[in-house]
Amino acid sequence: MKRSLILLLLSLCVLSLICGCKKNSDTEETTISKLADGEFEVYYLTQDGLHLATEVREAQEETPEDLARTLLKIMQDPSEHGHNCAFGSGVSLQNLRIKEGTLELHLSPEYNSLKSTREILARAAIVRTLSAVSGVDAVLIYVEDALYKDANGYTPGAMTAGDFELNLFENLASARLKLFFTDENGVDLFEEVREVSYGYGTSLYEMVLKLLIEGPTRDTHRPVLPADTEILSINVNNGICYVLLSQNVLSKMDAQHIRPKTMIYAIVNSLTELTNINRVAIRFEGVNGEPFGEELSLTDPLERDLDMNKEEQNGE
Repeated sequence: MKRSLILLLLSLCVLSLICGCKKNSDTEETTISKLADGEFEVYYLTQDGLHLATEVREAQEETPEDLARTLLKIMQDPSEHGHNCAFGSGVSLQNLRIKEGTLELHLSPEYNSLKSTREILARAAIVRTLSAVSGVDAVLIYVEDALYKDANGYTPGAMTAGDFELNLFENLASARLKLFFTDENGVDLFEEVREVSYGYGTSLYEMVLKLLIEGPTRDTHRPVLPADTEILSINVNNGICYVLLSQNVLSKMDAQHIRPKTMIYAIVNSLTELTNINRVAIRFEGVNGEPFGEELSLTDPLERDLDMNKEEQNGE
């Protein structure tokens, strides 16, 4: 009986949260976060950097544009311990306007410096918070005067609060990823384990590649891909992950002293750690045939090469 009562209470709590995040179908005004007159749910990044949390804050301005500016300032000033600004202190507002229901938000160039996982959460926090402003149906993010593009050249376009409802943000999908980087010798591969949250259309295999491009976190490790590598396409079919990367990877390998076999198997060994991937087929934009000649064939999808994985020396 006690167990049934607890389950009932939990179900009611979840139901109330879900209902609170939906748009009211009886009104045209988007008030997904507004609690009462002058009260708003403002989204922040949790201390672990993996989730979003909310605070109920007060804000009252004469115009919707002024209210949006005030809410952005409040986003930079959390009141609860362990909460942080989702887009960081270095990003500033340059301009904004509301046009035909779309809030056009112009942010400073520092926004482009946010790493992919952080930027996804920042984008969600901004859209969820500002969608509570009367007259705002969608949010369009610019960096200076150019539409925002992520590291892969993708432009999200106008975003609504409904685009970011995965698990109500309290529990984003999470995973423990094993990634492989090299050291100063550029021959062997060494693992780094990352705990990540993901969602909003981001697949785990896409997340693996993005993290490889971002580079290692340990001082003793070196990147295996240039920082400006673009993921042109990635998909999985029958256990094979098909990856198309930008051509600039090849032109920058020598300058960055990246050995072809090391780079390729860092990708292959990292991706095949995922349970649904057995082999990896890698291609480069505009390149036919074998880009590495006889040194390494990419004609057929590659299986992992565990001989390249080495353990850290001196307990590192």
